[in-house]
Amino acid sequence: MGVFYLAARARAKHKLGLFGLLCLLSLPFSWCLADQAENQSSWRTAVVQVLAYKGDELYNQGSGVVVADDGVIITSAHLLEYADKYVVLDSQGQELQAVMVKADAASDMAVLRAASLTSSPLIFSQAAASDKGTLEVAGYWHKTEETPRSTFFGFSNKPKFVAVIVPELKWTKALFDTSQEETGYVKLVTAMGRGGYGAPLVNRCGQLSGVIRSKPGATLKELWRAHTPVGATAVPLSRLESFLASLSISPLKADSPCLSVVEQQKLAEAAKQQEVEAAKKQAKEAEDAAKKAKADADKAKEDTQQERQAREDAEKEREEITTIVADINSNAELIDSENAHIKKQNQTLFWGAVAAIVIGVLIAVLLLIKRRKDLSVASKALLAASASFGDCRFEGRDSSNAPIAFLVLGKDLMQRQNGLVVGRNPELAQVVIADDTVSRQHAQLYIKENYLHIKDLGSTGGTRVNGVAVSEEGAALITGDKVDFGQVQCTLTVLERTKS
Repeated sequence: MGVFYLAARARAKHKLGLFGLLCLLSLPFSWCLADQAENQSSWRTAVVQVLAYKGDELYNQGSGVVVADDGVIITSAHLLEYADKYVVLDSQGQELQAVMVKADAASDMAVLRAASLTSSPLIFSQAAASDKGTLEVAGYWHKTEETPRSTFFGFSNKPKFVAVIVPELKWTKALFDTSQEETGYVKLVTAMGRGGYGAPLVNRCGQLSGVIRSKPGATLKELWRAHTPVGATAVPLSRLESFLASLSISPLKADSPCLSVVEQQKLAEAAKQQEVEAAKKQAKEAEDAAKKAKADADKAKEDTQQERQAREDAEKEREEITTIVADINSNAELIDSENAHIKKQNQTLFWGAVAAIVIGVLIAVLLLIKRRKDLSVASKALLAASASFGDCRFEGRDSSNAPIAFLVLGKDLMQRQNGLVVGRNPELAQVVIADDTVSRQHAQLYIKENYLHIKDLGSTGGTRVNGVAVSEEGAALITGDKVDFGQVQCTLTVLERTKS
């Protein structure tokens, strides 16, 4: 959304042309549509929504980021002007009271403290943000401008818009704007709403490189008008560290520099090669399984044809017995009419013959019932042999943040009564994840009531679906679910079923 929205702003045309060209030439197109990104980076849990109240009235709304233990949050100072109560909402939607530690209007920075906040602080980068790296901004802003107040006369220490709590975190990519230098600050080309003030600027490794602030020189009256910022200005890392040091606050620092794109690509290529090899192996296994399934289906078909022939033979026998019975009855009536005396003498013989016929009929009926039952069993066997479930693809990141993906075949799940075991040990698990945070037998995937289910096998790192721990009782999975095996984070996609 970001680039194409900015293109509509006349004063940013010369910047946006460059930004669009960079997106097309040097970045994947999906990066230019960052609001549609599916990657839920773990660092975003450190981003909070900042709410400023005057009494019970929501005065202003923006973003902030946890930068140290004990709930230390840095945000944009102008968001808190004239407010007497400060509230933060963490990534889980928990509402916490906060107190002001210090505000600096010149740098538009303020520090709040929410002692009950449990979110982990964001790690500071070793180096300042660079125009050679990928940058990202995450915060709580509206995709459209806020609703202006219907009546507002003059400046009365109140925003000219109706502040509303943003329901969910948003994020977007950002690039350096080299067209004009801001003394002491970083200028960016990006797309976000007014609520993005106070949001963190993060490098490709998920490390803090700056905090979004208001445009230098902007008045409070301008900032409190409903608007969508064109581009953004960020407080650089050096100023953030100096401001926190003046308050005796020591943030966490990264142990090593963030890897370059080339180094990251090499790691990704190695992981991709492993994925290709694994996919080839899985494809070969799938081909063998398909051949076996076809052979089983052909045998079931042959058995069905034999059962059909047996049923036809039984029907023919029944017709023959019926004809014999009819002939005997006809002959018996003829004998009775000709000589009642002979009929009386041979009554015992007649009833014996009738009994034999009845027994024969019963035997034929029992044979027919057995034939039909065997046919039903064969039909069920054929149905089971031809049953299928869509292949399940898991994609995500392992505990070292390297890409990972694996495919679980739907036919394997259907043909195994107890499903497939996911784990680190190839001798104990059918789906192997080579990660130290994954147990030897970590979890079990199985089909129940035509849905994919998962249950934890007492793993050390635990199994979670959409952040919720999975017990030994199991839980159902659908496309789009986030499944964590230890620290391996994956997204599930159930592919369309194939017909055998």
